[in-house]
Amino acid sequence: MDDADVAALHAACPEARIIVSHMDTVAHASLTRQSMDQALRRRGIREAVFMPDDGQNADF
Repeated sequence: MDDADVAALHAACPEARIIVSHMDTVAHASLTRQSMDQALRRRGIREAVFMPDDGQNADF
């Protein structure tokens, strides 16, 4: 999923807490954590998305 897909999901389910992970993990991946963060900020939805750091745990 890219930032457009995340934005579409947020538009369809605005109350959902979206978790974005597995960036920067594959040699051919073109989407980095930093580029996703910037794109979501531009779209004004960064606060609706949880993007864990490497090794970060979260309890829900």
